[in-house]
Amino acid sequence: MAGSVGHWIYDALRRRQAPAALALVAFLGSLAIRFPVDLLLAPMAFVRPRAWLTLAGLATLGSVMGGTLLFLLGGASSQLFVTLSQMLLDGLNLQNAFDVFIREHATEGTMALVFASIALVPYQAIALAAGVVEVPFWQFLAMSVLVRGVRFVVVALVSALAGGALLGDRDDKR
Repeated sequence: MAGSVGHWIYDALRRRQAPAALALVAFLGSLAIRFPVDLLLAPMAFVRPRAWLTLAGLATLGSVMGGTLLFLLGGASSQLFVTLSQMLLDGLNLQNAFDVFIREHATEGTMALVFASIALVPYQAIALAAGVVEVPFWQFLAMSVLVRGVRFVVVALVSALAGGALLGDRDDKR
């Protein structure tokens, strides 16, 4: 039983559509659901060791795109967007992380983006709060790409090295 489930997962991760699914999950994971994309990226890079950098790039792109929407939502001043932002914070249980980032930004400035990301503050809270405190968009985007990119590159590279060693560095084409 466990072997057949393992084969099913392995086959699903190798499908042609899997990278697009990774980008979509990364987008949704940074926008509205609390799902660490690493849980999909790691096994995908494990079974596709030669595609690790592409997979890390797709995860970064999807994640930053979702974060950008939250940044814009946080920066919007209309009551509708304020209400939606509060609903997201409440629904994802991110109010505390949001408040921490707001306090840190007041004392640390834009570097709070980096510190919060390294300290594993949920990216949704960081993106929303960055919009609220009016972090310049280019700084938010640069820090998001840098921090999220490094995280996903490390996860994908470690997984690909392990997968390449265990699977004989094969990357069957499908």
